[in-house]
Amino acid sequence: MKSFFTSLLVFVGIMFCLNPIVFGNGLVISNTALTGQNTTSQTWQVRFNLTWENSWRDNVNNDAVWVFCKWSTTTGVWNHATLNVSGFSTGTGTPLSIQVSCDRKGAMISRRDFGSGTLNSTTVELQWAYGTDGVSNGATPLLTIYGIEMVYIPGGPFTIGDGNGVNSSSSNSLYAVSQHLPYTIDDRMSPVISSSNFVNASGSPVNFLRIDGDNGLDLNCDGNIVTGQDSAMYPTGYLPFYIMKYEITQGQYCDFLNTLTYTQQSSRVQNSTNTPGQYAWDGLTAPTNRQTILVQTAGVNSTTPRVYSTARPDRACNYLNAMDGMAYTDWAALRPLTELEFEKACRGPLPPVLNDRPWGNTNYSCNSGATIVGNENGTESVTGLGLGYANPAVSQGDGGTGPVRVGILANNSTSTRSATGNTFYGVCNMGDNLNEYYISLNHVAGRSFRGDHGNGILVSAGHADVSNWPGASANSSNTTANSFSNTGSTATAGFGAKNNSSCNGLVISDRGSMTSNPSTGRNTSFGFRAGCSALSGDFTISYPNGGYAAVGTASSFFGPLMPVGTTYSWSFPSGTPASSTVVNPQVTWSSAGTYNATLTVTQGSCTATSIVAVPVIAACSSPSILSGTQSWTQSNTTYSNNTPYATNTSSYGPTRLFDGNTTAGSQSYWGYGGSCVTGAPMWVVVDFVSTTNLNGIGIYTYARPWHGNQYYDVDMVIIETGSSSTGPWTQVGLVTPAKDINAFQNLSFIPTSSRYWRFSFSNSQDCNMLINELRFNRCN
Repeated sequence: MKSFFTSLLVFVGIMFCLNPIVFGNGLVISNTALTGQNTTSQTWQVRFNLTWENSWRDNVNNDAVWVFCKWSTTTGVWNHATLNVSGFSTGTGTPLSIQVSCDRKGAMISRRDFGSGTLNSTTVELQWAYGTDGVSNGATPLLTIYGIEMVYIPGGPFTIGDGNGVNSSSSNSLYAVSQHLPYTIDDRMSPVISSSNFVNASGSPVNFLRIDGDNGLDLNCDGNIVTGQDSAMYPTGYLPFYIMKYEITQGQYCDFLNTLTYTQQSSRVQNSTNTPGQYAWDGLTAPTNRQTILVQTAGVNSTTPRVYSTARPDRACNYLNAMDGMAYTDWAALRPLTELEFEKACRGPLPPVLNDRPWGNTNYSCNSGATIVGNENGTESVTGLGLGYANPAVSQGDGGTGPVRVGILANNSTSTRSATGNTFYGVCNMGDNLNEYYISLNHVAGRSFRGDHGNGILVSAGHADVSNWPGASANSSNTTANSFSNTGSTATAGFGAKNNSSCNGLVISDRGSMTSNPSTGRNTSFGFRAGCSALSGDFTISYPNGGYAAVGTASSFFGPLMPVGTTYSWSFPSGTPASSTVVNPQVTWSSAGTYNATLTVTQGSCTATSIVAVPVIAACSSPSILSGTQSWTQSNTTYSNNTPYATNTSSYGPTRLFDGNTTAGSQSYWGYGGSCVTGAPMWVVVDFVSTTNLNGIGIYTYARPWHGNQYYDVDMVIIETGSSSTGPWTQVGLVTPAKDINAFQNLSFIPTSSRYWRFSFSNSQDCNMLINELRFNRCN
């Protein structure tokens, strides 16, 4: 269940200890120590305990914690610590996955196995390469550990647009020009994508571009992406990435301020007061708009920074402009997110619906007021909060108009997206609490973004210093590409806003505020959320068999989606084949047992390996798989030979639908064509008769994609179970098969105790799909 409480950037200090245990509602890092110094390799082991509530990993995605360290000497200047890509330890307790980023700026830590609930691991270790950072063997530096809760957004196709294209009521929604409808971004070059207000370097309208999911933007629509001419590294949302589970909180931003110099601090607050007890955004002695960061201890200009504190560390941090957000993001070694990634994180692989909101439907609430229940100490709840409303008026608690605790709608009694406000992947507050900034496709400045990550340090004036980020070197012109950042990001060219201009809830595809350069001022209703590209070593092997394979049955393994140039090396002991270098191989074992499948991924200079134990069970059979209910429906009957039939006689068995003849021009198939539709128009209900001794069931599809004639293969299989042959149906799985594989794809999984299953097939383009062959297996 993807419903959560809150997130804090949690930090703890090691040596000259500052707060040896620091708590956030969901995340605690404690019992920290520097141990195991190696003066030859000049490394320390950074040891700590880690726990957070409502952690999960399922067959869709997982949450994680981005952990990074800062170090300082007695001079008080804080530096970003360099980690080694090896030498870490997952400790004891909940099994962990630890992936150190290729730039060695931090590590992504997540639950290793499927499961949910409180994660609790002790004696976790990262390895700090202090010699690389210029620290001598005899030094005794102060090291602090920070953690930010993140959500993993898996790679794969997704749809941009809102279901109505050029006639949309969502302002400036993206659409495919040839169809005037939404379009699915995948690993193939898109048709021309348009909006009503793209502009070029001269400021003239340019109503088109093309998108290749794993290559970037084809700016001149010539069908090729050329480095230096197009935007080859633009994050399109097709490749996997991480996003902060919540908006930056006041506690997170306060911890950020406390590692800056006096001058840097002055740039990152609205009021540079140096008087203890005065608030950093207006210099007053009482909080305004529920912003509670204040000066706790005065600093000395040019020598000693101020010390800031906050009474409400769990509350979303408002009054942030785009430059504040970028500075925090650079400091944490993350990166800004694009508007394409926003749509992916909200909607997932599901087809769009006109005016759909991040929480999965078109509903919203115009109640702009909220009543706090309980003390505002991280455990409070709220009533009357309008779903999708930013900057509500709050009564009880601290009162006032402004943000509330992040994730406040998610609690043990709320599990649906419409109740919690969560996105498809479990991200909180993407359409409420505060407005946020995302990099825009609309103008040259936004399209010049390359997806580079922060390096953990800021320029002396306190600005982010990453090249090609918005506003680099004071660029305020949307028609000028952002380039080298020699003075930092001090403007906003390249950003747009995802905001609720009125109480109507944020529509996922609404681009109304993405088209203009946002203000450099600080607004009470704006916050920020960062992300990062998935690390090339950040993956687990995926094979959608529910944790098993069957003797004599080909099982599909899925490597992680990575940028062009990534290499894959698979090893399958006792399997056929025994090795492979393709992304998604198929493997067959001839005898039962447990075998390790190993994948090594190499991207540039970074290499990582993942291993999974594969239980291989007895061969699958076909007893009465399709007995009982067999209900087929499709919404378009353009073709005369699309009536399905069943046969159990095929050597491809055990149970097969259609003849499977893959000769071009002569095959029978199940499909639909003509005008595009929405939803999953092809579905079948299967009665498995009994669940006794049923270890697994499998779906196999074979599609021969005719891209030249605009036929497409299966993009998505929605899996549901029901209490009867007519439902009601509960979704239990969703599979997105690999593209362009002219072979069977094993989409098998272990069922629950349900007897009745419904499988819905579609490509998310929602037009012209065919399936040459479809089979079901029963594994005893």
